[in-house]
Amino acid sequence: MKPKIIFVLLIILFTTCSKNPADSSDFNYTLSDLVGTWAGTAKGNISLELNVDSEGKVSGSGVSSQWSIDSKGKVTGGGSLSFSSGSYYTVAGASWSLQLDSEKTNLSGEYDVAYPSLHNMAIELTKE
Repeated sequence: MKPKIIFVLLIILFTTCSKNPADSSDFNYTLSDLVGTWAGTAKGNISLELNVDSEGKVSGSGVSSQWSIDSKGKVTGGGSLSFSSGSYYTVAGASWSLQLDSEKTNLSGEYDVAYPSLHNMAIELTKE
C-alpha cells in the first residue's frame, strides 16, 4: 500500500474509534421527564409520594421543593420538609441530588435534610 493511503486509513480509524459515546449529544433529559407522581422510600423506611408539576415544583409527603434537571438526567433542588418529631412539628431545609435512569422511570440518589437524624438519606423513587 502506498503511504498516503495508509495515512488516510489511519486518520479515519483514529477519528472513528476515538469518539466517546458519553460525549455525544444522545442525552435528552428535560423537566417534562419529571412531571408526574413518584413513590418510594428514603433511608430505607420513610415512605414518600411526590408530585412534580411542569415547572419542577415538588409537593407531597411534607415536601415543598423545586427541582431542575440537566440534559444528562442529574436532578437537583432545594426546599423544605415538614414532619412531626415527638411533640414538635418541624420544618427543616432540604436539598436533593438525584439521577434519573435511562428509561426515565427511576430516580435514585440522596436527600439531605437539615435535621440530625435525616442527613444524607438514600432515596429510591419510581414513576407511577
